[in-house]
Amino acid sequence: MAELARGRGQKVALCHGCFDILHVGHIWHFMAVKDLADLLLVTITADKYISKGAGRPVFVQEQRAFVIAALSCVDAVAVSEFPTGVMAIETICPDLYVKGAGYLRDYASGGDLSLIAEADAVARHGGRIEFTATPEFHSTDLIPYLKECV
Repeated sequence: MAELARGRGQKVALCHGCFDILHVGHIWHFMAVKDLADLLLVTITADKYISKGAGRPVFVQEQRAFVIAALSCVDAVAVSEFPTGVMAIETICPDLYVKGAGYLRDYASGGDLSLIAEADAVARHGGRIEFTATPEFHSTDLIPYLKECV
C-alpha cells in the first residue's frame, strides 16, 4: 500500500503507539497527520509489550485496531509484534513518522530512547519525524476518572 502511494507521488505518514482508550486527542492527532500526508497508516503496540501498569491495556489489540480502523482519516491499521515502532518504520519506510506534541519534550531531551531509535530509523529511510501541535490528552490520566464514573 505504501509503495503504491509513493509510486503515485503521494506522501505516506505513520503513527505508532498504544492507543488504548481512543479519545479526542487521538482523533485530533490523526486528523492533523492526515493533513500532512496522502496516506495515513497506524500501527499499534501488541498487548504483550504494553507496560503502562496493572489492567493495561484496557482494550485488547484487536479492539484497539478495530476502533482506529473505523476512523475515516486512517487508511490502514496493523498490530506491531515488536516492542517499539522501529520495525514498522523499517517495513513501511514512511515519509513522515508523526507523534503527539507530548513526545517532543522527550525527543528534544533525548530521554526517550525508543523514540530516538524510531527517529533514527525514519531518517535512515529518507523520512522525517514530526510532532503534531494538538492539545494533549492521555489515556493514563483518563482511566482513574472513568473508573469513578462506573
